[in-house]
Amino acid sequence: MEVLMAERTDLVFHNKISFRNGIYITYPGSSDLGFQRATATSISLGIDDLFTIPSKGWLVQDAEQQRNVHVVEKLRQSIEIWYATSEYLRQEIHPNFRMTDPSNPVHLMSFSGARGNASQNSCYGARKGVVDTAVRTSDAGYLTRRLVEVVQHILVRRTDCGTIRSLSVSQWDDGKDFCLGRVLADDIYIGLRCIATRKKDIGIGLVNRFITFRAHPIYIRTPFTCRSTSWICQLCYGRSPTHGDLVELGEAVGIIAGQSIGNRGLN
Repeated sequence: MEVLMAERTDLVFHNKISFRNGIYITYPGSSDLGFQRATATSISLGIDDLFTIPSKGWLVQDAEQQRNVHVVEKLRQSIEIWYATSEYLRQEIHPNFRMTDPSNPVHLMSFSGARGNASQNSCYGARKGVVDTAVRTSDAGYLTRRLVEVVQHILVRRTDCGTIRSLSVSQWDDGKDFCLGRVLADDIYIGLRCIATRKKDIGIGLVNRFITFRAHPIYIRTPFTCRSTSWICQLCYGRSPTHGDLVELGEAVGIIAGQSIGNRGLN
């Protein structure tokens, strides 16, 4: 069926039914043609496409001479001269490209008026996110492997190493979670009354009593205060987050620490 679109033109609209096989034959050809034309008309940016205009050399020399003349107002004159030089060079770029190399990719991207729309920016951001996720995942996995490799020998080998070193904690509002599960390195007194003895693990009840009475700074044992450097003792490690009791002998606490830090880096 043919229908005249307008009286002023000779354009004719052809409306006919196409079968599925005909569409299947036509579609690959049109898609291939579109890809070929998009590839042939696309532009790429290389280092050879970034060249300067010939007049830049004598413009810079002239600006240097003008700046050296003025001594009193050197700073103000320098700013004005270089600003004027930059503006002149910016205005000369377009005519220079148009006369020397109109098909230069830099010239086409800058002065053609074509700009990326919202869908292109979104596609670029999504692609970058996928690539960064893949790259950073491998980096985080390698970091975990290195961490575990250097601390895999650290095990809980003894109950008490006999250290006399300790760590002082005084800010209870900030140190509540840090002290929970640790072991006291010294007795705790409120007045003349002893409320906790050394080598006692700190539970939530004891922490609340410290906060209520605003006791003096207490001294606790941590893995940093352990006497040994190749292993660790139960009292310096404290409670295990797995079951809430003191860590068992033979526990591979070094591997657990490496995996914990690596998991944070992966996230």
